[in-house]
Amino acid sequence: MNSARSHPSSRGASMPESSSTAGEFAAGWLWKKSGRFSSWKYQYFILRGALLSYYDKYPGEEYAHLFAPGYTQGDTSPRGVLRVVHVEVGQKSAIAFKVYGSSGKVLDIRVETSVARAKWVNGLNLASQLGKRKLATTSVSIDSADSTLDSDDENAVNCAGYLTVPKHGNKYFVLQGNMLSMHADENPWTVPTSRSYVLGVKPLPNSQTLEVRLSHGAKPLVLQAQSSQEREKWVHHMTECCVTR
Repeated sequence: MNSARSHPSSRGASMPESSSTAGEFAAGWLWKKSGRFSSWKYQYFILRGALLSYYDKYPGEEYAHLFAPGYTQGDTSPRGVLRVVHVEVGQKSAIAFKVYGSSGKVLDIRVETSVARAKWVNGLNLASQLGKRKLATTSVSIDSADSTLDSDDENAVNCAGYLTVPKHGNKYFVLQGNMLSMHADENPWTVPTSRSYVLGVKPLPNSQTLEVRLSHGAKPLVLQAQSSQEREKWVHHMTECCVTR
C-alpha cells in the first residue's frame, strides 16, 4: 500500500465513527485491496447490523447538490455489500484484517493505526455473531445479501471445486488464503456449512485422495478428487497457503 498517498481532508480519519443509528457499529474510510494487480482503494465503509457496505464516495455526497450550485451528483450507490460471518486478524501487520461474507467473498482491509483496527475488529466480530444468528433462522434464498458492483475486485480464491467427503458425498470446497470453506453446492449464495484454517496437507496412496489437517476437528479430513490431476492441484495450493501463512 502506498502510504505516501495524501488523503482528502474532507474524508476524515479511518477511525470508526460512532453512530446514533440503531444497529450501526462503525463507519469510516478504509483501504481495501482491489484488482488483479492488488492495488489499494480508499473507500468509505458502513457496518450496520450484520451487513458491511462500502462506497467510492462518502454516501452523504448524494445530498451535496442541494447546497452547492453547479455540483454534479456522482454515483453514491455501494460498490459492494456483504453479510459478515467471519473476521481474520492479520499476523504480519498490526493494521490489516480480512472480512469474510456469507457467500464466500473476502475483503482484504487495512486501517491507519492498530487502535482503529481493534475497534473495527470488535464491531465486525459483533456483526459476525449477528450474521450467524440470522443464517440459522433465515432461508438461503433470503440470505443472498452478498453483492458487488466491483468489476475489478478479486475474491482471492486460490482453488475451488467439488471433492468427495466419505459418508457425505460430493461437496463444493473453496480455498481462500489458508481458509477452507465447504458448501453444499457451487451457487454463490450458498452459506458455508463449515469453515476452517488449513494447517497441513498430504497426498494418500490412492492417486485421487488427500488428507487435510484443519484448525477445527481432532481428525484430519480425507477428501477424494475427481482425478489425480485435480488432487495434485489441491495439494499444491494447500501446501502453498500453509507455507505463506
